[in-house]
Amino acid sequence: VDTSGSITQRDLSDFMCEVFSILKSFGNVKITLLTHDIDVHDVIQIEIENDFNNIKSLKGGGGTSHENLFDYIIYNYPQTELVICMTDGYSSFPSSEPRQTLFVLTSTAELPPWGDVIKFER
Repeated sequence: VDTSGSITQRDLSDFMCEVFSILKSFGNVKITLLTHDIDVHDVIQIEIENDFNNIKSLKGGGGTSHENLFDYIIYNYPQTELVICMTDGYSSFPSSEPRQTLFVLTSTAELPPWGDVIKFER
């Protein structure tokens, strides 16, 4: 989840609702929620609905880099098969897709250079 300075409270709320929906739709899923701006800040393991309720605040507020995010994922979670990025797209990106990626974008987002895209319709 992108928590950079360009992300509004409404964007963040929408992103977290999507995470919650994924959790409810797939009862046996394990989600590693990473929050990031230029750096990764929070790493939260979520497996059940109660884990989601324990999230109090998310760090961020700076510029945005998906390059650093993917470096972090590749180093710390090398077996990752799918990355779901919730962002407004105002970011720097790796030159090629390092992992299969689905971008969930705000309605005003700029399109990333690669990956599959879903846009929020408000």
